[in-house]
Amino acid sequence: MIPHAAVQRFLEACAADQDVVAAFIGGSHAAGIADLFSDLDLYVITTDEGYGRFFDRRREFLRRLG
Repeated sequence: MIPHAAVQRFLEACAADQDVVAAFIGGSHAAGIADLFSDLDLYVITTDEGYGRFFDRRREFLRRLG
């Protein structure tokens, strides 16, 4: 039930960002209890040094997700 195209775009955006060191899915999708009305909880972990840079580019990052 996970929207694979959205997750793929997310993973590609994370892989292209040098400040992202990890990414994961949370919420109902991660728990295996998602339904048609569930949102998609996506998380990124950045380096301490890269947090400010990532935060400054967050809108650009989100645009890559569509």
